[in-house]
Amino acid sequence: MNKAKFILLLIIAFLVSAAVGCEKTPVGSSVVKQWEPTAFTLDADRLPPNYSGIDAVKFYEMFKSKVENIKKGEFETSKEFAKRTANKDLLLSPINTSDFYAFQIPIIRMEYDADAQAYDYYYSCEETYSFGNSKNWVTCRVAHIERMEDTYVGSNAFGTSRTVERRRGHDFAVAIPKGSVVLRTAFSKDRDLSEYYKLRDRLRVPLEKARNLKDMNIALLFIGRVMDAKIIEGRSDLREPKIDDPLGPRDIYITQDAVPFELKKIVYYVVQTGEILWQRAY
Repeated sequence: MNKAKFILLLIIAFLVSAAVGCEKTPVGSSVVKQWEPTAFTLDADRLPPNYSGIDAVKFYEMFKSKVENIKKGEFETSKEFAKRTANKDLLLSPINTSDFYAFQIPIIRMEYDADAQAYDYYYSCEETYSFGNSKNWVTCRVAHIERMEDTYVGSNAFGTSRTVERRRGHDFAVAIPKGSVVLRTAFSKDRDLSEYYKLRDRLRVPLEKARNLKDMNIALLFIGRVMDAKIIEGRSDLREPKIDDPLGPRDIYITQDAVPFELKKIVYYVVQTGEILWQRAY
C-alpha cells in the first residue's frame, strides 16, 4: 500500500468515527425525563405554600396512554384477557393503585356566611349513564383538557337570526363508585336534578379567622387511589341552541373521561400558606 492510499484511509476512518460520535451525542441535546405523578402523604397536617395538587392534565394524558389500547383480542378468551390484565400496576406504571393522589377540585362558588360563621360553596358531581360499560359511577370534574369557543349567526325557520355561542371541549374527572360510603356520607342528591350529587359539607371557620382570610384563596382537594386500568365515560354536556334561551342561544358539546377513584379524604386549605382548615377521612 503506497503512502497516499494509507493517508486517504486514515482520513476516511476519522470522518466516519466523528460522524458516529455526533449521532450518539448531538450538540446541545438533553435527555427529557418522563413526567411521573407525585404520591400524596395521607397524614400530612400542612401543605406546601401555593400547593395545587397533582397536574391533572398530565395525569389524564398518561393514564389514557396506558389504558386506551387495553382490549380483548379477537382470539383471546375472557379468562385469558382477565389474566393478562390482572396486574393493574404493571399496566399503569408509573401510576399505581396503592399510592394516594391529590386533585384540586374546581369549586364553582365560595362565600362566607358571617352569621353561621361558615363558608358556603357549590360543587356537584353527576351520575354516569344508566347503560353501557360506564354505568353505576358518579363523576366529579377535575379539569378542562380541551376547550374551543367561538360564535356564529344562526336563524330559525321564521327567519329570526341570533348570535350563537358555540363551545366544544373535553373534561377530565374522577369516578366514584355509586355504592361507596363517601358518596352516601359526603354528598346528597339534588332534589331538582336527580342525576346530580352535591357536596354537602359547610366549612366552619370563626369570624375573626375568616376576616384574616379575606384576600386568600381557599381550595378543595380530593385525595384517593386509582381503582382500575380503564376509562369511565362521563355524561356529555350537549345543548342545542334555542332562540328564546334567556342566556342567549348556546351550542355546546363537551365530553368527559374519568379515572375510577377510591376517594379517601377531602381537604380544605388556604392555597397561599398551605394551612389545612378542615379535613375528613373516609
